Amino acid sequence: MNGSAGDDLRVLAWAPGDNPYFRILRAELAAAGIRVADHSLLRCLFGRYDLWHVQFPERGVAGGRLEARARALAFLVMVLRCRLGGRRIVWTVHNLRSHEGRHPGLERRMLGFFAARVDLAVSLTETGRRLALAAWPGLAGAAQRVIPHPHYRSWYRNRVTRRAARTALGLPETARVVLLVGKMRPYKDPVGTVRTFRRLEDPGARLVLAGEPTSPEMRRDIEAAAEGDPRILLRLEEFPDAAAELYMNAADLVALPYLDILNSGSAIWALSFARPILLPERGAMAELEALVGPDWVRLFSGELDAETLDRALAWAQARRPAPPPLDPLDPARIAAAHAAAFRAACAAPRAAGGPRAAGGASEAPRGEPVADGTARR
Repeated sequence: MNGSAGDDLRVLAWAPGDNPYFRILRAELAAAGIRVADHSLLRCLFGRYDLWHVQFPERGVAGGRLEARARALAFLVMVLRCRLGGRRIVWTVHNLRSHEGRHPGLERRMLGFFAARVDLAVSLTETGRRLALAAWPGLAGAAQRVIPHPHYRSWYRNRVTRRAARTALGLPETARVVLLVGKMRPYKDPVGTVRTFRRLEDPGARLVLAGEPTSPEMRRDIEAAAEGDPRILLRLEEFPDAAAELYMNAADLVALPYLDILNSGSAIWALSFARPILLPERGAMAELEALVGPDWVRLFSGELDAETLDRALAWAQARRPAPPPLDPLDPARIAAAHAAAFRAACAAPRAAGGPRAAGGASEAPRGEPVADGTARR
């Protein structure tokens, strides 16, 4: 295997979708001397690579019942092919389970099988690492790293002024603007957010929903909830990266009232534009607040209500002396931590074949992450 030979390391990347996270990481890994190829079934089964980097494996259980079973079977065949071929398997644990959970039993069995055969588990937060080990005991035999989500400051254009952004969107200069942005999915509670906002008595408040619903039913539910309130602006469509600066810079507050969450790329997205965010006290959100400070992250418990939203808007409009401290999330730093972790995983001895013996890889580390993303023992 070439993995210990520095820039000879070959990574096959399973990263469904077109999230900028994947594109940023791929570009920075290339700069760090790691060769990355996009995943395909044929490449996984017959290609030449040292390490299979899997993100969002739960999306392998999709579609109807028969399709989900076929996709899960194909995924498990790829896992076994990697094990038998001596390739290392890395799982970046973004979520503990899929948000929609259409096939929970099948997904649980597939991820349990997968977790027991992972060589390296990468968590975005220390909280995520602990919860992943509790949810998937098979990960206890894998090496563990905590490597944060990179920020997006260098990825998105950010030149438009607040006034210009509001003019382009038809929003009043003096309005108090709440933004819910990204794919409109049930776990983000867009319908509940609209209903909560409508309870605000402030005629100068505005709510903007920007992003494509994941189903026709979701679109209809959002439109029905917003009907008759001229303070609500619906832009229920996929938008290019270049339009992100309009939505972000027009907002006073980015509200992300997740019903279920572990990590949030949308929160990092908002912070990259120096937008204050409102989040539930769930998953690793308290760890994000500790990282950037309470001037930028405001947490709430329970369900979001109008009073909480109103107070968060007032908090968001306060002047802040400096942008959020995102240096620990610098993409080059994040890529360097991944490169070091990948090389260590490939250099570690391991017998090919079935699941690891428990404890066969490094113990699950305890404590806080250090600068290079390795959890301190």
